[in-house]
Amino acid sequence: MKSTLRDEVFADLPRSLSILAESLDAENTHAIEVFDRGTTGLDGPYHASETPGEWEPNNFNSFVFDIGTTKASAGAGGTYGFGKTATFEVSRAHTVVYWTRCTGREGLPEYRLIATSLHDPYAEGGARYTGAHWWGDASGDSIAPIRGEAARVLGEKIFRTHFGDDDEDPEMGTSILIIDPVITVHSEDERTVDKLTPVRSTEVASLLVGQIRDAMAHSVWPKTFAQDQENAPMHIELYHDRQEQPVAEEVRRRYSTFADALIEVRKEQKTQVDDYAPAPSPLILKRETFPITLRPRGWTDPRNEVFGGRNDNVVGHLHMIASAKSPASQDYTIPDDRLCLMRSGAELVVQYMEIPGFEDDVVQWHGVFKPTPECDDHFSATEPPTHDSWTPQNAEKEVSKYVVEKALGQIRQKARKFLTESQLARPVEKRSVRAVAQALRSFVPVGAAPDEPLESPRRRARSGATRRHTVRTDVSISEARSLPDGKGQQVTVVATTDSPDATEIKVTATVYAVAQDGNLALGEDELQIDWALPGGSRELGPEVTVRPGQAVGVLFVTQVATALEIDLSAEVVK
Repeated sequence: MKSTLRDEVFADLPRSLSILAESLDAENTHAIEVFDRGTTGLDGPYHASETPGEWEPNNFNSFVFDIGTTKASAGAGGTYGFGKTATFEVSRAHTVVYWTRCTGREGLPEYRLIATSLHDPYAEGGARYTGAHWWGDASGDSIAPIRGEAARVLGEKIFRTHFGDDDEDPEMGTSILIIDPVITVHSEDERTVDKLTPVRSTEVASLLVGQIRDAMAHSVWPKTFAQDQENAPMHIELYHDRQEQPVAEEVRRRYSTFADALIEVRKEQKTQVDDYAPAPSPLILKRETFPITLRPRGWTDPRNEVFGGRNDNVVGHLHMIASAKSPASQDYTIPDDRLCLMRSGAELVVQYMEIPGFEDDVVQWHGVFKPTPECDDHFSATEPPTHDSWTPQNAEKEVSKYVVEKALGQIRQKARKFLTESQLARPVEKRSVRAVAQALRSFVPVGAAPDEPLESPRRRARSGATRRHTVRTDVSISEARSLPDGKGQQVTVVATTDSPDATEIKVTATVYAVAQDGNLALGEDELQIDWALPGGSRELGPEVTVRPGQAVGVLFVTQVATALEIDLSAEVVK
């Protein structure tokens, strides 16, 4: 690949591009290949000065030549095109190659290939240059992509992933090659400044792959949860030296609580089909949807100016969830206790808002806010070039500033109200949210390894009939381990009493499935309780008789993975 780039694409480089020459000549130069398939590809006109016809797409020119334009006023939002420069910033040589297959202007499949390098403006030979360079077909009045068979042959030399060759259903899409990527290596020494390091070794390449994985999870998780048949989950793949890295499943598993909130917002906005919605997490303790509504004054036609024609005064929806933390180990950081703000139709993650929540190690919260489709333009108008925040002061129009400023205020207010009420709530049997979470954390084996020890589960022990004779009887759990399939727990219990004459204690286990609306008692057809007694004997059922101080194992097995609450009681019988 390097020889093809050096000899057939970037031949005779000028002195101003010496850094590109160094990247192509360096040993162990790496590259990042990004591609999509099943899209339209970069179609439309392919000369920078050419405008598209009516109803004609303009994807090639927009993506390759229109690097970015911004509005004249300082701090104005709605900047277009600068997100595409991120690929150049990742490249030490600020150079990328585009290869696409699309429907050409004659209606037939067509390959196109062009290379681009973006640098600072410079002067050479008495002339000033913008610093933008393109390599392609220079036979006309302006640069254009190489097209047709020549583009196919050259692209297959450069790129590892090619296009499908089914003539009846040709595969369309785009591939991007980022040459000589760099990575920010964070220093543990506070006196040392973080620096950009070119990827020249397997170790640094692994760090880069990890950063790409984290960035994908952080920003792309909404794309992994389907809305309907037409909006199926995005298929995401990440490879390092031809070895696929686990991304999509990890994203879905670790961001499932955010997805629970997003799905409820979609339902409110009529974009979620129930058949495509996954079952909610059994760890959820409380949830609530809040419509964000405004009562504007001062606009001639607020229905159109403010709400985009809506009649219900709603500019977006917020869904909040309080849940028990999973005992699963974290392979990489996910934003717990955060509110995800995202755009409407495209569901692009803009930022995660931090709001003081639970000061607790077992309860967490998540939230998602999306504008209505009719009001999405107000929010996009307040974004900076990096598209990573909503800043009302950035809006050119006063109406957009008003909508976003008031909406953000309501979002914070309603989120704080939810968090405050969740901390004071008393669910079934007057148990606090924290107590429920502690029980769930102990008994729900979500993501736990088969041999992963869990915290001692919360248990409630009730004294039996002997209690009125001041004899105390108790039962405790000394150990708990989750089953690998998530459908049960293996527990060790010990029954004790302060009666010196007691020789037998009856232990009874009552098991509930913890649901959002309360506890559901499990019957014999839904739960199996298997006691392992000393000497190798076993007993099935909710009760067992043991000697005081004797450790007894018990296995709780459910038909499906679910959150359990175990109520243990002990009674002296002999």
